[in-house]
Amino acid sequence: MLNVTEEEATLNTEAEVTFDADLSYGDEGSASYDSEDKTVFYHDYINETVQRTKVISVEIAVFYKFDDPASFEINDVSIDEDSILVQASVHEGWPYK
Repeated sequence: MLNVTEEEATLNTEAEVTFDADLSYGDEGSASYDSEDKTVFYHDYINETVQRTKVISVEIAVFYKFDDPASFEINDVSIDEDSILVQASVHEGWPYK
């Protein structure tokens, strides 16, 4: 979607980005479950780097003077932070009952 006035424009679009993420999470193979507190304690942690490609929502705002193309200036670029979620391959259903 593009919104345009005589002095500014805002473009809402999507972008495909590839990134690396450093993850650290509890190793389920080393976990203990406290049934009284209903909490999990991990004795060991896994550290890994994963690469992901995601499609994210981007908003770009620019300023310009209608009769001066050289005045074009990017004012803001923002992304929808909720659109970036990185998950490791962790088993569903933990803690086991």
